[in-house]
Order: sequence, then structure tokens, then C-alpha cells
Amino acid sequence: GATASSIEPPEDAQAESAAATASIVSDKRQWRNVCAISPVNSCSCLEPGNSIPCGDDSRKGAPPDHRLDGRRCGGPSPVARHPSLLVWEGRNGVFLLMTSPRTRRPLDHLVLPVEDLDTARARHAALGFTVAADARHPFGTENACVFFADGTYLEPLGIAQREDCEEAARKGNVFVARDQAYRFRRGDTGFSALVVGSKDADADHARFSELGMSGGDLLEFSRPMKMPDGSEAMPSFKLAFAADLRTPDFFGFAVERINVPATDRSALTSHENGVVGISEVVLSEPNPTDFQYFIQELACNREVDANSFGMSIELEGAAITVYNPAGLEAHLGILDPSRERGLLGRAVIYRVADLAALAALLEKNGVAVRQVGSRLIVDPAPGQGACYCFEEAR
Repeated sequence: GATASSIEPPEDAQAESAAATASIVSDKRQWRNVCAISPVNSCSCLEPGNSIPCGDDSRKGAPPDHRLDGRRCGGPSPVARHPSLLVWEGRNGVFLLMTSPRTRRPLDHLVLPVEDLDTARARHAALGFTVAADARHPFGTENACVFFADGTYLEPLGIAQREDCEEAARKGNVFVARDQAYRFRRGDTGFSALVVGSKDADADHARFSELGMSGGDLLEFSRPMKMPDGSEAMPSFKLAFAADLRTPDFFGFAVERINVPATDRSALTSHENGVVGISEVVLSEPNPTDFQYFIQELACNREVDANSFGMSIELEGAAITVYNPAGLEAHLGILDPSRERGLLGRAVIYRVADLAALAALLEKNGVAVRQVGSRLIVDPAPGQGACYCFEEAR
């Protein structure tokens, strides 16, 4: 689609203008250095001091592949750029055109710092999860992942070699530096990052940088992978980081996997507790919409469902919800009188096949559980850095 502001176009352009005007995006932060639409030769910016002259309307015609709702927009000249927008001028006025449609990103995984992997493995086994073998990063951290049938997973993250981690952080490794900062501020067990899938981490890094939300340098690394037949592969990973200085205890990144061989993980995605995937990730912040822009860009989705308890933004196959204190209490039974500012990772909501069977399993394993509405909730514990909520798959 295309967007345009209130202009006085000729009659033959009014249909385009009317349809486009209705879809203007209201968040001014995305318009930095991008023209507000006004009559030709009179372009003003929504951010003071960033006026961009539009030139004149002497250039006629439009390339055949440049259309507005299937028709010619009237001008071939881009006068300002944005990661997802172009401003074009022409004989009938100035138009904003979407350069490419937004595609919601899939949830890839969640990063959950733990004191040690043995504790994390024991806790998740008691919860009925199948935990993969330990794996080590080339910069001193290690994980013991929990994979799900929907393609998402948990990454309980431990410290394998502290000296390697400190050296990597000094050299600019954002992943390790953020983990160290989280542990210093909040302890060794928690929920520190949300990760989305990417097909082009370099492009995501450029986009985050242009939007002023880059968390630091792109990280690229490889590590050996043992295959079921005993052979070894060497897949690579690229991480593009997104962060907000107002929220030191939570960040996001987009991950691109390169040369990762296809493997049968069915044994690892089958869980005694019946969990089939993650339906929702819950964060908290006293005023959730203060971080609307950050979450929207990480999710690559402008649609927001906001209410008095907070807001939700859809990923592909899951959702990110940010609750205020009233939302935490109403939906999860969590009381938080602190009014601490900044995003915090709070809870993971799982889809489970049979809630009654899960309740029996947790009781058998001595795991304390409470019920809020139709959900079973297990509060954080050593080896489990977030509230785990279970709801029956619909």
C-alpha cells in the first residue's frame, strides 16, 4: 500500500489520495528526516529543523513499475528515504509509497541466564521438558536448549569459561557483554532477551542502526555441530542486535543461520508435559507504550492491540505482550509494587495438549503450581528465570 497526507489533488487523483490518507502512521519517531506530505514545492518535516525541499513539478510521468493502488502516482523522483518508505514528488503532489510490505518475524528463541546448566536441566526435567545436550559457544558461554515442535526454543544460558567471556566482552561481543551486565544487575537467573528469525542479518543490522535502535556491532560466529551419524558440520550464525538505552535489562536480536544442516529433532521436541510450542512472551513496564516503537521494529509489525493493561504485538506464530502492574496482577497473579522502569522479561506462555495431565505431572514431581483463569502457572525458581504459564492448545 501507499500513504499520503492531506493534499488538494486534481479530481483524477482524489481516489488515490483518499485511500492513502486513511493509512497514515501516527508515530512521529519513524518519520525522522522524512517529508510530511503537502502541496508540491512546499514540503515540511514533522521533526523541527529537518525541512527537505521538494524541488519543482517539472518532471512528468512515472516509470511503469511505479504505481499507487495499481495506478500511476504522477512522479518518478524520490526526495526522501526511510527504511520502509519513499517520498515521491510529481505533477499531482507528493506521495509516500511503501517500498516493501512488512512481514512479521517469527519468534526464534528466548535467552534465559542461569547459574549453571545442571540446575537448569534438573528444573526443566522436573517441569516435564526434554532438554538437549550441553553446547558451547566459542566466546565462553554455554547452553542446554529446550526445543519445541513449532520451531521455537528456550536457551538456558550458562558461563562455561568466565575468562573467555570477559575477553569477548572487551572485544565488543554484544551478546556476552549484555549477559554479563544482566547478571551484574539482576543475578544469575532470569530472562534477558527475545530473539526473532532473520533471512538477512546484515540488512537487519543496517535497519536497526538507521532507526537508532542498534544494540551494537553485528556478531558472526561458527561452531561445530555433531550429527546423528557421528559426522560433524560447521554452521554459522549472524546476530543483529536491537536495544533501547532506557531498558538495560532486556534486549532483542535477529538471528540468521547459515549452512545449518537439516536434522531430525523429533526426539527433542517431544515433551512429557505435552508442550507443543510458545504462544506468547510477556514483558513488563509501568507504561508499556513507551516501548511500542522498539517492539514494533523488532517484530517488524506496526499493528498494536492496546488496552488498559498494556499492549500486544503479533509475531509470526506468537505474540509479545507488555503488561503494566495491573496487567501482571490481573492476567498472571504477579504483584509488583516497585514501579521500576524499563522492559523486564516476565513470563513464557506455552501451548500444552492436556492441562489436566500436566497438573498431575507437576504434582507428582513436587512442583508448586497455581491457577489463574484457565492457565496453570509455575513461578520462577533456581534454573528457571521466568514465570512459566501453560494453557491448553486451541
